[in-house]
Amino acid sequence: MLFVLPAIAATAVAAAGSFILFQGATDAEQRELNAIGGGYYRASFAGSSGIIAFCDRVLAANPANKVAGRLRAWNLLQVGRAAECAAELADLRVRYPDYPEPLECQFWLSLAIGNKKEAIARLHERSRFFADHPAARGRTPAPREGGWYAEKALELEGRWEEIQKRIAERSKSDDRFLAAYAVEEMGGLYLRRGMYADAEKYLDRAATASRERDKNSPALVAAPLISLAHAQWARGQRDRALASALDAVRWASMPNSSPHLRAESLLIAHALCTHGIGTPAERRLVGELLRESAQKFPKANEYSLMNVARCLAGESSYSESVKRVKAVLRAAPHVDWAVWAALYLSLASPDGDAELAALLPDGSLQRRLYIAAH
Repeated sequence: MLFVLPAIAATAVAAAGSFILFQGATDAEQRELNAIGGGYYRASFAGSSGIIAFCDRVLAANPANKVAGRLRAWNLLQVGRAAECAAELADLRVRYPDYPEPLECQFWLSLAIGNKKEAIARLHERSRFFADHPAARGRTPAPREGGWYAEKALELEGRWEEIQKRIAERSKSDDRFLAAYAVEEMGGLYLRRGMYADAEKYLDRAATASRERDKNSPALVAAPLISLAHAQWARGQRDRALASALDAVRWASMPNSSPHLRAESLLIAHALCTHGIGTPAERRLVGELLRESAQKFPKANEYSLMNVARCLAGESSYSESVKRVKAVLRAAPHVDWAVWAALYLSLASPDGDAELAALLPDGSLQRRLYIAAH
């Protein structure tokens, strides 16, 4: 089974192209990304297609803006243009050998197209890069980020016990946040291993502690609740999964939380309600909240779970959404947002969409959830 991110997978990976937005950029490149056409962040409201068009404008003004080149390549992957993404990342690495971000994108690309061997090679290459390029070392949030990539290599190699030991060590850290988050990490690890009972145990602990510890940061509470709902759903405990999803909706609806997490929570609840779980009042509530969310964010990225939520609320075309997701997955079968979208769209009616469900990767959490829904 390929590595699958838990809980906020689709939103976290979709954001991976932007969380390192300005790393390695010159002052001139930053000014261009902030100024042209209203700037990157304004362009991002139009989603991946909008970002690609924005990067085209930046690169027309300055073909040497490597950050725009990398952002364009990343978003090509999100819309299913994997071959173009691969070509542009390869070109960036030749033109800018001291710029590490294209290498990181190549890792995600390898995962997305299902090439686990290549993904592992990219991770090891990344480690060598920072050893051989001293000037690049300060451009990543070390040391945790470096450990994150090291653990992804272990996971892809199936060395689960070594990761468990690392997480167990972090749980003993003097850093209270690191120690507390280790409980959620362990739950996520068990979820990805398919050990759902153990995942539920750790994620329930994480969510319980987070309600008190992170009550002023509601997104940090919603995230483990989403993973907990997935673990319970995978175990066939659909009533408990719905309760966890609705709790996540509540936290994700608070000020300073995340509309992306709210959409993901609602999609879980909608799938379960569609397949007979919940009271009539809960089903009506989920429908109302979906419509409210869709109306609040009318310009959601077409290549995101927020747009899937809009589709299920009747605010965008179901057939177009399905067509879009199928196109992405046929080009790159493991693009994370699209795999989750395929799950929720295929469960949008009691009969489901068998053709779309067939695109869920064998052995994946999403396929397990599809089976457990019926």
